[in-house]
Amino acid sequence: MVIYSATIASGDEAAISLALTLSRRAGVTRESLYEVILQSYLFLGFPRMLGAAELLAEDWPGQNGSGPRQPDLQIESWWRRGEENFKQVYGDNARRLKDRVESFAPEVFDWMIFEGYGKVLARPQLEMPLRELSIIAFLMVDDRPRQLLSHIRGALRVGVPPVRIVQAIEDLRAVAPTAHASARQMLVRCGVG
Repeated sequence: MVIYSATIASGDEAAISLALTLSRRAGVTRESLYEVILQSYLFLGFPRMLGAAELLAEDWPGQNGSGPRQPDLQIESWWRRGEENFKQVYGDNARRLKDRVESFAPEVFDWMIFEGYGKVLARPQLEMPLRELSIIAFLMVDDRPRQLLSHIRGALRVGVPPVRIVQAIEDLRAVAPTAHASARQMLVRCGVG
């Protein structure tokens, strides 16, 4: 799934299709890959998400979601779930990040909680550790070091074993060589590398 996530970030359709095939052979479920696609728009935008969703439909036809489409309209729960996930991912740094983002874009912070951590990342179809590994791949390929460091720490906080984070970063060495060097330094800062 890490490689699949990285290919979505790259936008290379041939690579996405190949990673999809490899993920499928490795036993990754279609539902898990679909969840990775859905969360990609938070980090990569709608165009990349739509392209990946279309390729999934072409390369692995099937129904997305669990039965007839029933949108999650439990809007009241999105904020609560978002706050819980935000605090879990950012730990002791949650308040500082909240204050910093609210100082320059208060609406963006609200959107992070409501849309990102509540509506999208709290979906039960994929566990938070796998979501965080996918996010690490998005951020490495897109070369977003500040957010990458936060999500390496977040992956540790949500229970991703350090060895899996190291492996994910090593798996992306050829895809994101510039980000790989800084990611290795981040691992050391986090007490992992």
